[in-house]
Amino acid sequence: MNELKEILGEDLFGQLEAALKGKGKDGKDILLAVANDGSYLPKAKFDEVYREMREWKEKAGDTLADERAKENEQLKLELENLRYDAAMEKMLLGAKARNVKAVRALLDLDRIQWEDGSLTGLEEQLDELKQKESFLFAEEEKGFYQPAAAKAPTDFSRMSDEEYYQYVNQKG
Repeated sequence: MNELKEILGEDLFGQLEAALKGKGKDGKDILLAVANDGSYLPKAKFDEVYREMREWKEKAGDTLADERAKENEQLKLELENLRYDAAMEKMLLGAKARNVKAVRALLDLDRIQWEDGSLTGLEEQLDELKQKESFLFAEEEKGFYQPAAAKAPTDFSRMSDEEYYQYVNQKG
């Protein structure tokens, strides 16, 4: 606007400003703009650029939504695979497999079904493997052997003198 003031001079510019006061829409002042320096963008051009921007934004949004859906599906699949692997390993350890990887390699995975968080068909295969390849599984541990007559050693330091003499007299 300073350029217009320089071109017209202060007197003429002041008259122009006074003539435009209150002449705009709804009684507002009309503002002057210098349009030849590229700072003015016609409304039609603005609307076109804005429409293109919205179209690109919608396309990008659709693309992002599709990518997010694919990523979510991939994550769900990975999670389900982790659950399957964990359930498989838990059952193999429960069957006392000495080497989980070796036993798993011998299983026919096509015969094992993963439904509702449980494995079906695995126990039958483990029973078969225990019969054929028993060395792959640890034997069931038996409890610690303790003879029936065994007693804990007598602690003489906790006995009174009377208890000690009774004990010695019983032994003979």
